[in-house]
Amino acid sequence: MYLINFVEEAIKIKPSFLIATRHAKGMSSLGKKDYEIDERNLLIFSVIDIIKVIDFGFYSN
Repeated sequence: MYLINFVEEAIKIKPSFLIATRHAKGMSSLGKKDYEIDERNLLIFSVIDIIKVIDFGFYSN
């Protein structure tokens, strides 16, 4: 639900860029080291979905 609200608001303000980084704890060398199953590492897929929906003005059709 949060992602949907975020995308709706972003579409209204027409951002020109997006800053997205990996979740630091998901890739930390300390701790469990279960990189493949740590759900925090899957957040990048939400970023990809956002990029697909919001027009950042990079492409002209």
